[in-house]
Amino acid sequence: MPRIFAVLLFLFLTGWQAPSAWAEEPPQATPYLRTILVFYNSESGQTPLENTFREGFAFVANYLGMTLQYRDVAKRPLPSDEEMAGVRGIVTSFVAGGMGAPEAYLRWLLRQMDHGRPVLLLGGLGALEDKDGRPVDLELPKEIFRKLGLEFQPDFLANQSLLHYTFANKTLTGFERPLPVFPPVYEHFAPLPEADPWILVGRRDKPNAQSALVATSPAGGLAMWEYVYWEDPISYAHQWYIDPFSLLRKSLQWEGVPALTPTTVSGLRVAVSHVDADGFGGYSEVNKTAYCGQVVIQQIFSRYNFPITASLIQAEVDPELSGSPDLLKAARDLMRMDNIEPASHTYSHPFYWDPEDENKVKLYQDKLGVDQYGVHVEGYRFNATMEIVESTSWISKVVDPPDKPCSVLLWSGDCEPTAEQVRLCQEHGLLNMNGGDTVYDAAHNSLFGVSPLYQPFGDAIQVLTGQANDNILTNDWTGPFFAYRNIIETMRRTGAPRRLAPIDIYYHFFSGEKFASLQALRDVYQWTMAQPVAPMFTSAYIRMVLDFVKARISRRPDGAWIIENYGECASLRIPAGFLPDLPRCQDVQGYFASPEGIFVHLEPGGRAVVFLSHTDGSAPHLQWATGVVRRFSVHEREIRLHFDCFGEGRLRLAGLDSGAVWEASGPGLSSKEYTVDKDGGLTIEPLGSGDLSLRAR
Repeated sequence: MPRIFAVLLFLFLTGWQAPSAWAEEPPQATPYLRTILVFYNSESGQTPLENTFREGFAFVANYLGMTLQYRDVAKRPLPSDEEMAGVRGIVTSFVAGGMGAPEAYLRWLLRQMDHGRPVLLLGGLGALEDKDGRPVDLELPKEIFRKLGLEFQPDFLANQSLLHYTFANKTLTGFERPLPVFPPVYEHFAPLPEADPWILVGRRDKPNAQSALVATSPAGGLAMWEYVYWEDPISYAHQWYIDPFSLLRKSLQWEGVPALTPTTVSGLRVAVSHVDADGFGGYSEVNKTAYCGQVVIQQIFSRYNFPITASLIQAEVDPELSGSPDLLKAARDLMRMDNIEPASHTYSHPFYWDPEDENKVKLYQDKLGVDQYGVHVEGYRFNATMEIVESTSWISKVVDPPDKPCSVLLWSGDCEPTAEQVRLCQEHGLLNMNGGDTVYDAAHNSLFGVSPLYQPFGDAIQVLTGQANDNILTNDWTGPFFAYRNIIETMRRTGAPRRLAPIDIYYHFFSGEKFASLQALRDVYQWTMAQPVAPMFTSAYIRMVLDFVKARISRRPDGAWIIENYGECASLRIPAGFLPDLPRCQDVQGYFASPEGIFVHLEPGGRAVVFLSHTDGSAPHLQWATGVVRRFSVHEREIRLHFDCFGEGRLRLAGLDSGAVWEASGPGLSSKEYTVDKDGGLTIEPLGSGDLSLRAR
């Protein structure tokens, strides 16, 4: 008896709880797959970078929270059942009517549909004949279209005088441009009851021949290119006829799914800046006794307290190559600055990254009159390890202070590395970025062409830029030299009404050459720093994109969304009209309401359980912050958190009692007491990085 009593007393004092087998088990969660497999066809000249899905739809998929993999349909065998286990749906992006071994492909596609994977056909089936023009057995394509809710018959007509619209969904069409006045083409896809037609076209010579040229259904969808976008015949600019966001949501069964987004931290838009090394040692008209790099350091880096990732080209700076002691000293001065993060812009600045690519060789050598390298090194032949690994190592050992190793590579030239080169970065723990170059302004007035967040190479990822750089805006540095200030319009448009990308102040050191280009940089920094943003070094944003790709989402029968493996990508956008039910959630810090939806703040590195409701339960929570909040906790009348920000930060708490006074303790505070405003909010500013504690009086 005494021993039993002692055991019971121990259990009581230690707060021991019954094993989970005794307690109520949480309902089992069902994985909500995010990966979309996109097919292109190299036999018709397409590549992973040059296909219409990548050019127009990829950023839409990323915005909706989807991840992407690209696959060449000409490479066989097609993915196995094991490879397809993590794939949510399939999108085809073909521009020709035929392919090699089309019947094997069609049988494979039917098998995927039988497994419940939605299929979106962009531009048609692309497999009605083989690559030599021999037609396939029509029963296979007919069966695929029947599963999509369409009755297919071979019947093509391009005589516009015989075509007319019988229906066009006004909500889902006319997205950026009205549909053509006269329907461009007709193919026979008669809608079945399960289809939701967006555009119906009829034939005047066949009164009962009505075809759905854009339609969705529970099994996927069809969108013929002629009704998806308009293309300018001279400039090849595009504008959307249809709503691409709704097309992917509806065809891939993605309605109401929360979307992770690396464009956002604690409710605010991410803002970064990175500088390619080109022109670091170049001549400047602004100060004829200084290098362009020194001018940018003096006029920009020293004047704007903003986190900047600045790169060097080893061969340009290294005195043992093409550099000089003066350039090396300037580089060391640069990397000692508190607001500078070191990066490599390679060893020799390759203009193209695949020496075996004959088209690239001809373009640069025959048409442009330059070899592969931006900085000539006597006797050097391209070596990916030297360009990527050794250049970053040299910067770390020779240029950087000991506490600031170089871990970021900014791709050079066309910024189109091979899969092996991107994997080389990954294998050596290096973060990589560049490519993308979004311009979305009055002269490029379409979302078509907005860059996705990243380019996948299997399990390796190339992170892309938020907006284009000064070289693009100034027409390859031919002028006008003030034109980079126009990137502000692209930054504005990619932030609202949808937050499609971070703000990315991206330029080259040669912007220190001209008075006009230097003033343009000032304008862009001043505009950015006046916005409600969360500034951070580029490396932090790159890590968030990588974690965006790795994250997993599932849903329990009780309605809870389970978000796992999201690491630093801790922002979840949910549809407007819902709020996180805070008392029931786990690893959820709070939320910020915006017109495009609700940004829910997850605990970085946690395993979030998110219940949605029409009210938040009125719990104290984080509303927004200019940096990353960690270890957020509320205990009765006390709130504790750790705050990581650049410079002087700010944050706002909500869900508090109006008029209450809170005592605060933390770094950089100008006051020890704060009063809750009439909206139940409490804004803490200025605030430095570190632990913050608030206690209600």
